[in-house]
Amino acid sequence: MWLRLILPFILSFVAIGCALHGAALAQIIDPHTVYETRCARCHAEHSGDFSRKSMIAQPDGLLVGRQTGTPMTEFLASHRGAPTQAEIAALIDMFARQLRTGGLYKRKCSICHVRAKRLARVRLDIRDGRLVDRVTGRDITAFLKEHGQLDPGEVRLIDAMLRWQLKTAGR
Repeated sequence: MWLRLILPFILSFVAIGCALHGAALAQIIDPHTVYETRCARCHAEHSGDFSRKSMIAQPDGLLVGRQTGTPMTEFLASHRGAPTQAEIAALIDMFARQLRTGGLYKRKCSICHVRAKRLARVRLDIRDGRLVDRVTGRDITAFLKEHGQLDPGEVRLIDAMLRWQLKTAGR
């Protein structure tokens, strides 16, 4: 008798545990990989160049095609290659970030450094909430304040962009 009473509670806890475990294991979608493997063949090699050439961010944050005015979420949902909703969301987030930075990394950093994606993912890490050089342990946020002739706003943008690169790589 008591088993019939508590069995629904046990099953509920098991179901919740499985759902939480599945959410924790949810795959991180790397928008750069999606773009490079599925979009770059027909569009610009670099997604930042593509987003700045082909899209406009409206005041409310909605991304639309520069020529068509079509919201990018709608366009991508019916675009060749049939991206999933999760891939579309990851691409839209990346494109919006690239539009907000306006090519800052390309203008100020790519003179000396490889692409931001590679620099961050090969050389940088997050340790105790700090962005650091994997090899030297140098605090990159502090370093940026004296490097590359960046003003304080640009330091914040580059720092956030490098951290995002690591996050979308699954680190």
